[in-house]
Amino acid sequence: MCEMRAKTVEHIHPGSKHARRQSVEEVVESMPLGLLAQKGRVLLEPVEPFFITSVDGPATALLGKSSSRITGRMLRSIDSCVGGNKSLCAAARTALHENKRVFLTLPRPVGNGILILAFQSKPTTTGVDRIELLIFPTQEGLDLEIKDPLVESMRVPSAHTALEVKISSNSGRDSPDKDLEISDEEMQDSQSGDDELFDYNIDVKTTPRHKIADFEVENFDLSNTLSALRL
Repeated sequence: MCEMRAKTVEHIHPGSKHARRQSVEEVVESMPLGLLAQKGRVLLEPVEPFFITSVDGPATALLGKSSSRITGRMLRSIDSCVGGNKSLCAAARTALHENKRVFLTLPRPVGNGILILAFQSKPTTTGVDRIELLIFPTQEGLDLEIKDPLVESMRVPSAHTALEVKISSNSGRDSPDKDLEISDEEMQDSQSGDDELFDYNIDVKTTPRHKIADFEVENFDLSNTLSALRL
């Protein structure tokens, strides 16, 4: 069994004479937005050998394989050199059962640098959980290597907690002039219990009250005008 423990990684910032102790999530947070925009996503079945159910375009580019060579195959097919395939499955297993985010790294198959793999449980509205694998590219020269599954100490929020956090942070709760509107698709996507950087596609919309009020006034005036014309 691979060793699983929470720890920090040492990352030396350019121009600094001292090293900082950072968690992997802090390393991800410090990445340029251009790199974060290139992250890919893979969805896995929640049972071993963790068959891959879907993969997006950025993930295929980062892994250097077509979607047909990834979808429907076992997780270990992503890379045969990571811990003899055991680390990938161990990371997925831990993310599923402990509901915590688990990290690994592997050399980038195409191009320079490494890939940071983030495994996390993904609840769904059907009641059948999936495992979500987010793949982050990194800048060349990043001194970070995680051969064994690394569990971050913070537990991934539940679907209910994640939705409350999204509403609180995006609705402008401190501003009384905003209403929160969440579509059915957004409500379904909010079941992912991801943090902001590890959230794939949640978009919460807000509508100012004064615009709603103006719209109602315009409709009221138009209604009165039409009534007068009928008379």
